[in-house]
Amino acid sequence: MPRLEAQQTWESDYSELRMTDEQIDTLQTRWLIQKALRYKIPLPRHSDDELWEEASYLSSRYLTLKGFSQLRAAVRAEQKEQQDMILRWIPPIVGLLGTITELVAVLKK
Repeated sequence: MPRLEAQQTWESDYSELRMTDEQIDTLQTRWLIQKALRYKIPLPRHSDDELWEEASYLSSRYLTLKGFSQLRAAVRAEQKEQQDMILRWIPPIVGLLGTITELVAVLKK
């Protein structure tokens, strides 16, 4: 009898752990999807079972490790592109401000 109780306890604990993992995976997927939508990045097709997984304990789907990695890489690439675009303007603006400052100093003399 103790062996049966131990197995039932283990199965119950495993179910709770798996449900918690699915909740975390679902929340991480939602977070990443929000970021992707912000950058207008297309989402993986829901029909692609290699990129999406059906939750066993919840009524939701979440990205597999492969799907999450691919979408995260796309988000990071878009973030880097936008950051690079902004950083390209900094040197010319700083140079222009320096030129204006010098011009003002020369005109004040």
